[in-house]
Amino acid sequence: MIVGYLCLTAVVLQWVASGFVAQTVFTTFKYRSTVAQTVYNLCFYSLLLIPYIVSHLRNKSRQNYRSDLSPIEYVLVNKWKVFGLGCIWLSAQVVYVMSLLYSSMGKNTAVSSSSSAFSFVFSILILGYKFRIVSAVGVLGTIGGVVMTSLFRPEEIPDPSSSEDDFEIVDSAQGYIMAVSAAVCFGLFSCLFKKWIKEDRYGGVVFGSFGLISLAIGVPLVLVCQYTGLQAVAVPCWQAALLITSDAILCCFVNNFCLSRAFIYLTPVVVLVGLSMTTPLSIFVDVVILGKRAYSALNIVGICLIILAVLVVGYDQNIYEKQLENAKNPPQPEPAKEDTSAVISDAVQ
Repeated sequence: MIVGYLCLTAVVLQWVASGFVAQTVFTTFKYRSTVAQTVYNLCFYSLLLIPYIVSHLRNKSRQNYRSDLSPIEYVLVNKWKVFGLGCIWLSAQVVYVMSLLYSSMGKNTAVSSSSSAFSFVFSILILGYKFRIVSAVGVLGTIGGVVMTSLFRPEEIPDPSSSEDDFEIVDSAQGYIMAVSAAVCFGLFSCLFKKWIKEDRYGGVVFGSFGLISLAIGVPLVLVCQYTGLQAVAVPCWQAALLITSDAILCCFVNNFCLSRAFIYLTPVVVLVGLSMTTPLSIFVDVVILGKRAYSALNIVGICLIILAVLVVGYDQNIYEKQLENAKNPPQPEPAKEDTSAVISDAVQ
């Protein structure tokens, strides 16, 4: 559980940094080909397959087979499950990055936190989890915090160095709809990943396979966006390209080593409610570090509700996880101690 929470913390920090990197690319470098940018980032996941392929070929040449499946063999055997997970992950990432064009980071992460509610529903439908009142109350608290945070628009603080040609990200209903759509995909992905990927040594190769799936599906998607006029594809300047590439490499390794283990060691609801912590962190960066926006008191109340919900749901779901583990592996009764009093009495006589 401790490893799971440490991995979850690393994912929260990386996701917030990645969101601000994306919006910096949009505003500072005026590059807004979000679909191409997302597909490019996800293709880097295929780098994670290299050590698994080398290990698989080395073991095969030495005829050193294990009794269970190797990571590469696991993907080949469960190729349709991995393909389904990859399509959901690609859809979630494309819609999420596109939503960053139409909503500020603080508001966007708040609305995206509704993924915990969808994960709670999907965990009951897909994983067969029981309905727990405490978790339901915590999820409702998350939704309440999301609503309070998103309804009241933050005050934009003008930047004296900006010009009229600069692109400004303004909160809109379009951005919120996209963020909620991404939240549905994240909630579904978390439960299916928990159901199908049981061991942490398979998590990395599954995320690596997402790179190949993005290459096979994402590239045609980019071409469709280009030729239908849905979104023009452009080549970024070298500064934006360097920033995008650095973020892509960091993202693929964090998702491999941290996010996959968080899903395995924790329940899906705990992971997605924990990712709600991106909201207060994003608003802190937005207000204190960047100084771009000022949030109202009701926004702060909504943030506090989200943080409280993280603690409540995390505590309740960990209790439920322990109950499930005890049900699968009940503690063995201690062997009864032999009564030696009669033996000693006979020996004395």
